[in-house]
Amino acid sequence: MRIAHLTLLCAALGAAFSSHSQTITVGANINVTKLTGSQEETAIAISRTNPSLIALSSNSQSGLVTRFSGNGGSTWSASNSISTAGGYDSWMGADKFGNIFLSYQESQVTKIAVSTNGGASYAAPITIAGGGADHPEMAVGPGLTAGTQSIYLRDTTTNSRIISGTSSGLGAVSAFTVQNNQGAGNFGSSAVGPGGRTAFTVMGTGCGGVGPA
Repeated sequence: MRIAHLTLLCAALGAAFSSHSQTITVGANINVTKLTGSQEETAIAISRTNPSLIALSSNSQSGLVTRFSGNGGSTWSASNSISTAGGYDSWMGADKFGNIFLSYQESQVTKIAVSTNGGASYAAPITIAGGGADHPEMAVGPGLTAGTQSIYLRDTTTNSRIISGTSSGLGAVSAFTVQNNQGAGNFGSSAVGPGGRTAFTVMGTGCGGVGPA
């Protein structure tokens, strides 16, 4: 869906809680990018070490857009440029050390960038070998070993592939490994749970010839 402007729906926890639910109070929409044209396919992450730091990304007519806030979303600024006009399909995640991860496509190549300052700037992106990829959707959570965090992506080339790495501190991120031929499908999503347990979903190529699976 295309919209005239990218807006952020800010939510704050209300004061009323019960044993089964909590009240969410939604604030006014904020035009984060203040760009003309359309922005779509948005992603967002909040720092696990400082909740005032929020990073955001989206597609735009001029390429990948990245923004950050240092005050919990009240005001927003542009991050440093990390992509060309080919950037799109971004996804974000945050680990317990304060790293924010941004995965995206550039000319059908998956790239991963890391920020150690809440999205204000990103290190040079890591290029994942293999072209023709799509939708590198990310999850970040507990690592398989104590003192680490897991970063997983599932993107699509000819067959889905799993891309994985670990972090062990602010700015301390391992090399990423790739497992190819993980089954046909697209628009995969990932989740990481306690002990590094990881689950993936993927949209198949068909269901009895009627629509996507």
